[in-house]
Amino acid sequence: MQHMIVATHGPDTCPASRKELREAYMPEMDRMAEIAKPHSVELGGGWADMPGHTIYIVVDAPNAHAVAQFVSDLHLMDWNTVDVRPVITVEQATVRAGEREARR
Repeated sequence: MQHMIVATHGPDTCPASRKELREAYMPEMDRMAEIAKPHSVELGGGWADMPGHTIYIVVDAPNAHAVAQFVSDLHLMDWNTVDVRPVITVEQATVRAGEREARR
């Protein structure tokens, strides 16, 4: 099951502008795939909206609990507010919408 991790922080907790945070948390971000592995979490990609102080990470995981443990071990919630959402691709959503229409 795919999940979208949305991690938001403010300028006061931004590693781009705070050296002590960069030194504390960027090594873990660099080890993201390694940290994910014990939780059976596979990385699908990651993006940053630097001016918006938001990080987006797509993962494939057996359940939300595995994602939550990954986020905890990554220490992402130490400097962000983290939201985890189950997601499907737009293509999958289109197929499901068609299936719903067919059942009507």
